[in-house]
Amino acid sequence: MANKISDKWYSGQNPTPGNASTGYPSIVYTWNDPDDNNHTAVTSPVFAYPGRYFSIIINGDAATTAGDYVYTLMGSNNRELADAKWDTVKTATINNADITELTTFVEVNTENDEGFFKFYKLKLDPSADPGVGIAIKVGINAPALNKG
Repeated sequence: MANKISDKWYSGQNPTPGNASTGYPSIVYTWNDPDDNNHTAVTSPVFAYPGRYFSIIINGDAATTAGDYVYTLMGSNNRELADAKWDTVKTATINNADITELTTFVEVNTENDEGFFKFYKLKLDPSADPGVGIAIKVGINAPALNKG
């Protein structure tokens, strides 16, 4: 498969020997590895409710990308539901100018703005071919995630 995602969210506090800690739970989205010239949407594995206020950090390694990205944060109290049955908590387009070599934050406030859910997923949908072997690290600025 040319597009892939890490099989789970990594804690960031227990790095692989020889790799620096990221300091936050993270996952890596990869497109076109090897070169496949596509831009299909990729959805993360489930992560458990990280707290009332949290930010999702997109492009944590500041990789250069092409095209805009639509992010969709989805929530559910049933982790087994198909993606189409999850509620959309927040969605927006991140312009390429805002993501190229930068870190972009998505702020989530489950107390006032967005609904409270037990589980979440994040979908990234590039508007164009992001480039050969592009990897975007996404993280959460919350305490270590519970096994969801």
